[in-house]
Amino acid sequence: MVDYEAYYFLLVASWRVGVNLRMVSAIDGRETFSAAHTRYSVDLRPAFSPMDIALNSLLTTLELREVKLARAEEEVGREIVLQLPVAHRNVALLSNKFETPED
Repeated sequence: MVDYEAYYFLLVASWRVGVNLRMVSAIDGRETFSAAHTRYSVDLRPAFSPMDIALNSLLTTLELREVKLARAEEEVGREIVLQLPVAHRNVALLSNKFETPED
């Protein structure tokens, strides 16, 4: 399950990407892996005059939100992949398969 939340307040924009993942065996229904991660992306624009406040507030709401969300999604995905258990048997089979025969 993936959920997104966005927060906007004047000069601050914040996005939260949360992922809850469960991997279940198709054979016996046993859970083989689960992970949950959340990533925040915050944008703060300083302003020193009323014109700065107006411009930065407008930029905060119009900023490329999809790019920020894609980056946060990628970071969450990387964290989850790092938690996946290593299939030692498959690694051994692949390493034996691709070994070059010695003459």
